[in-house]
Amino acid sequence: MPQDKVVLLENESTVGGHCRLEQVDGSPLDIGGGHFLDVRKTEVLNFFFRFMPREEWNSFDYISKIRLRE
Repeated sequence: MPQDKVVLLENESTVGGHCRLEQVDGSPLDIGGGHFLDVRKTEVLNFFFRFMPREEWNSFDYISKIRLRE
């Protein structure tokens, strides 16, 4: 696999931009403008892992729910 060089410029104190998680009361919370990357697809994950090995990622398994009261 060729080695690609990436320069990352980030305005926030943590990397990720619209695609990041923050811990809120001990649980991961998606921050950003919605899901624009389908990380359930192998092709998408393989693309990311070219630049940052899987071992360096924080991974969480969780179920998201939205409760509405009328």
